[in-house]
Amino acid sequence: MERILILVFLSILVERPNYLLIDIENNKIIGVKALKNPLIEHEPGDILRLLHENKVSVVICRGIGRRAREYFRMYGIEVITGANGKIRDIVEAYIKGELKSIDYTPKTKWKQR
Repeated sequence: MERILILVFLSILVERPNYLLIDIENNKIIGVKALKNPLIEHEPGDILRLLHENKVSVVICRGIGRRAREYFRMYGIEVITGANGKIRDIVEAYIKGELKSIDYTPKTKWKQR
């Protein structure tokens, strides 16, 4: 079984109050679970630990910082950025192998908000 994380509203990882965990087995969605984000305020590594504890192997989002992306890669978590659209369509594209990571640059940086 593979567990992927989709960010509800597909925005920046730490901004979301909820994450969507989707379990995939044999190219089929077998489970969906909402995960409340307890880490709106966090230290480096906190979100990585949360994802690791929930056995997430792939993060699909619109954007994520360079340092966070590198941390995830070090722990074997694949990061796909630039996702946009309906969550079901994104997951189906991922299952079919059609979802590719593209660069996403937000209009404003986190610290500028």
